[in-house]
Amino acid sequence: MPANSRDTQGPQNKDKASRTPHRARAHRWLLLYYALCFSLSKASAHTVELNDMFGQIQSPGYPDSYPSDSEVTWNITVPDGFRIKLYFMHFNLESSYLCEYDYVKVETEDQVLATFCG
Repeated sequence: MPANSRDTQGPQNKDKASRTPHRARAHRWLLLYYALCFSLSKASAHTVELNDMFGQIQSPGYPDSYPSDSEVTWNITVPDGFRIKLYFMHFNLESSYLCEYDYVKVETEDQVLATFCG
């Protein structure tokens, strides 16, 4: 699942089709939490640090299916005065009730900005 950039000022809901703007304060860093087939014992969990001005994020194994019980966290940091934007070119997750299994969560130090489900 590549993602270039999407504004951190995005939605605060679980419906990717519904977009509601919220606070205007820019954030220096963003934590992108991508949990796949969430379980108490993770078969694969790792963190990726991203510090470049531009980049691409992909789910494990993309374009093939992602492995079960995977968890990936991307810590995205930009210089003062810059914003982080996420842009999803392809977004395809297995559906689950209330995002309990497969989801992408976008958060800052103090707040969950959005949770996207399949």
